[in-house]
Amino acid sequence: MHVENKQRYQARFKQVVDYIHQHLDCPMNLDVLANIAHFSKYHFQRQFTAVMGVSPIQYIQQLRLERSAYELAFRQGDICNIAFRGHFQSQEAFSRAFKKYMGQSPLRFRKSTPWRKWHAKQQTQSAYNLRTLSVNNSFNIQQVSIIDFPATPIACLTHQGQPALVMKTVSTFIAWRKAQGNLSPKVSDTFNVLYHDPQTVPANEYRFDIACSVLAPIAENESGVVNATLAQCRCATLRFIGSNEDMAQAISFLYGQWLPQSGEECSEHPLFVKRLAMYPEVAMHQQEFELYLPIS
Repeated sequence: MHVENKQRYQARFKQVVDYIHQHLDCPMNLDVLANIAHFSKYHFQRQFTAVMGVSPIQYIQQLRLERSAYELAFRQGDICNIAFRGHFQSQEAFSRAFKKYMGQSPLRFRKSTPWRKWHAKQQTQSAYNLRTLSVNNSFNIQQVSIIDFPATPIACLTHQGQPALVMKTVSTFIAWRKAQGNLSPKVSDTFNVLYHDPQTVPANEYRFDIACSVLAPIAENESGVVNATLAQCRCATLRFIGSNEDMAQAISFLYGQWLPQSGEECSEHPLFVKRLAMYPEVAMHQQEFELYLPIS
């Protein structure tokens, strides 16, 4: 019963967390948040802080600043508009808060993104209780389908080396993709090819490919994006909604539970994922993934 009580308590906070993510562009009223969780407004802030490690206001601002960092690194939007979207009254107020958050001004962050530092901050934030409260998927065998994946031409950029610098490679790919004009995620599928687990290989051996589907070969370019093909193969596929941490759980489920029970064997092709809905277009814990495990 103790476990059930804890789960119900966490579920009430998850409702608040979902609401915050879904209304990040709106003013936040603490009385409304308390009511969503069915807590007294006189105790809600202390309860939230005890569970999440930060106050509701701090958490909301943290989410908005995290989103602002993505927009600065990967979008070309005006900094003033980013500030107002984050509910700052002025660009100066936004700059002060962002500098406290990332250690440098928004303009400097955009011009010279500190990829390692940002990666470390994201890793720290993933340890917050919110990450364990966010979807926390429970997968089962019935969710997995076996399909024949067709050969798919892709434009591909390889990241080889430190996992902390993956987002730098992603930034290069996004800039190249935008410059093409006809390969936006709305018309072209986005893939990641996951050659290695960053926790189990030396940093210099880690490989991660980011790619998008194409209808015709791409031209040689200075960004290093090349023509490649996702090979035709049988795949075990699992579709789900969640965060990057949930994707790690899904991968572990496929290898650790589904594969031993399936009687199947992995093929020589690497694991890959299609990203159907991505942050910051959707909340971090509401991204949509389709995992593909090639089998022989």
